[in-house]
Amino acid sequence: MARGSIGQRTTRFVRVPWAVVLAAVIAVAVLGAGVPAVSAQTGDGGSQSEQDAGPDVTEGLEPGTLEGGSQLGPAAGAALSVSDVVYPNLGAELSALADAAASAVRGEGGTGNSSDSSDIGDLAVSMLGLSITFDGDSERVVEAITAVGGDVRNVFDGYVEAFVPPSALAALAQIPGLTWAREFAVPHKDRGRYTSGGVAAHLADAWHDAGITGDGVKIGVIDGSSGTTTRDGFTGLRAAMASGDLPATVVGRCYKAVALATSDIDDCAKAGGDSHGLYVAATVMDVAPDAGLYISNPSTWGDLQRSVEWMKNQGVGVIVYSVSWSYHGAADGTSPIRPSPLNTVKWAADNGIVWVNSAGNYNGKTWFGAFTDADNDNIHEWSTGDEYQEFTLNAGETTKAVFMRWDDAWGTASKDLALLVVKNPGTASEQVVDNLNDEQKGGPNSYPYEFKQFTAPHAGTYAFVVKKAGGAAPGWIQMATFGSLAHTTVGHSVGSPADSPHAGMLAVGAANTASSYIRSYSSLGPTPDGRVKPDIAGADGYVALNRPNYGTSYAAPHVAGLAALVRQQSPEFTAAQTTEYLKAHALHRGWPVPNNVRGYGFAQLPPLGCVDRLNGDSTVSGTWTSSCMSAVDTQKSSRFYTFAIPQQSTVTIDLSSGVDSYLYLRNGYNSQKDVALHTDDNSGTGTDARISESLAAGTYTIEATTAATGQTGAFTLAVSGGLTAVSEVSIAAGADITEGGNAVFTVTADPVPSSALSVEVSVSQSGD
Repeated sequence: MARGSIGQRTTRFVRVPWAVVLAAVIAVAVLGAGVPAVSAQTGDGGSQSEQDAGPDVTEGLEPGTLEGGSQLGPAAGAALSVSDVVYPNLGAELSALADAAASAVRGEGGTGNSSDSSDIGDLAVSMLGLSITFDGDSERVVEAITAVGGDVRNVFDGYVEAFVPPSALAALAQIPGLTWAREFAVPHKDRGRYTSGGVAAHLADAWHDAGITGDGVKIGVIDGSSGTTTRDGFTGLRAAMASGDLPATVVGRCYKAVALATSDIDDCAKAGGDSHGLYVAATVMDVAPDAGLYISNPSTWGDLQRSVEWMKNQGVGVIVYSVSWSYHGAADGTSPIRPSPLNTVKWAADNGIVWVNSAGNYNGKTWFGAFTDADNDNIHEWSTGDEYQEFTLNAGETTKAVFMRWDDAWGTASKDLALLVVKNPGTASEQVVDNLNDEQKGGPNSYPYEFKQFTAPHAGTYAFVVKKAGGAAPGWIQMATFGSLAHTTVGHSVGSPADSPHAGMLAVGAANTASSYIRSYSSLGPTPDGRVKPDIAGADGYVALNRPNYGTSYAAPHVAGLAALVRQQSPEFTAAQTTEYLKAHALHRGWPVPNNVRGYGFAQLPPLGCVDRLNGDSTVSGTWTSSCMSAVDTQKSSRFYTFAIPQQSTVTIDLSSGVDSYLYLRNGYNSQKDVALHTDDNSGTGTDARISESLAAGTYTIEATTAATGQTGAFTLAVSGGLTAVSEVSIAAGADITEGGNAVFTVTADPVPSSALSVEVSVSQSGD
């Protein structure tokens, strides 16, 4: 909804495909008289006009020509039908929209049918972007367009571009000398052969149709060089740019070596190197196709921090980082090392960047539990009586990294654990072959952490062993690997820096989109200190750049793309507000939230412009169209209504329509996906729906939808029970401050609350 000071509304110009607005207005104008509604269908089969090779309305309208002798308005007394072109200089589509809107205002119904003018109230403030040609003086035409409510942007001889409300189209058509007007043409962008199916699964395609494509937002994709060439991570970049799978312009900070960065993107894309970052970038650009793309391939903590600082200076608003590091901070997600990835995430989010990180693929590769020593030999037991994490190696073969942290203070650890490697574990010939370990003696820079990569001098069976070398036993141990472990536990497997606690970052798990069930390899929470992780789940397994991509690496860029769309739609949002928006609209699938499997659920965007507030007992008329679909069943048209009640009361909701209707009632403001408190199909008259329940004080959301898929039409919703106005509260920070200055925050509520409203504001500092 529009945001501003208390009691004040602002207008955001959003490009809406003309067919959506046209269908809505014509439906309003003609349904009241029992004439079948005309609506645009966007199912897989396409509309009838699409099947007959008519214009693709989702791509805008191409310029046309007018035949000589065309008149600017209807002939007096002419009998019109919906198909008549009343205003030829607008073309058939805009003409029909103009006739329907103007007739509804007059209370006529467009073709002689009656309609309540209030039905198009919301449409009257929606602005259409139009290309307009004219004969004569441009100043006079600009004044005339402005006089009918238009907003002129570009002026040339004989041509202007302007935004005009639908209700003013009829007046626009009759401006003397105006020869031609059409909705802005939309260029077709060839973005390559493959588009991630996650775009539709996350409901981002509806936002694309409404013009929300990431335009004006800059996305940073940070990956790491493989070490193979030291200049890779995005190998194949030029080919993807040429094919349209990535933008034609990509800006880079690319490392030729540690601390040696260039602006040459080829230094991120050396032939023969790794392409992990390339596939991440291709996925995020599918979701936010008009965003700017910035890339970097740091391989050290310091270079990662410098890359993020550079991206901040470039105006990047979203960073996706599909990388995990071995443990480098405490259970609470903090680290005493300044340029550690945890602190880099904090710095980025403190500076307004939404950080989206893969949660890791470490479920089944992590062990977490208490230090156990039943036989008192100072050796930890992974399971009853078993002290060995066994593995086999060939001569010269090296293990994947194994790393461990435990319950102690980072920087002054005194619980001394050693991570050893033994050969021939549990036999008479057992021997320690690697016992190099850090000491934890409580002094400065003493960390509860050990790391091993072991290379076998001879083929054989080996094992990792944890020994208490001094001090007290820790409350817990957490061991993980980039390879495999013989003993694992469920949970506590989220990687780092995905374990950051910052509200401006999202740790993303990987889910099967068809069911939104988490993948078996996707890391699970909680963190060792009990925080819920991951924060949200994204889709993986979709084809990008001609190959399927699995793992949280490819779930994260889907969510990062969604964050970019939200930032375009609501540029005033902070990083934390953006992440909260995505969490609030995630698909729960009936699970309590948050949880340590999918966090707040599978990430999905809500329908745009499909939610209204009821600020008292109300009877409203609406229309089901294909532009507003259910967030639970995406094949059903829906409208959502949110309301509040100040005290417990019986609320009655009646939904009536010419088609079989269905009601959901959910707890919470703008709650489109939660498990319904109450549902109803046929408790009303005939196929109408009715819910009448005693509800506790609070906010609620009604979903008014259809019982069958693919249905559209008009409906009436009546709600009673002592409803009050719902105030939406937002907060905006003032300018940056210097030390000793005051921080200013502006809290707004829309509409103005009718009684005192309690708002809790928490302030944290950024910097010294």
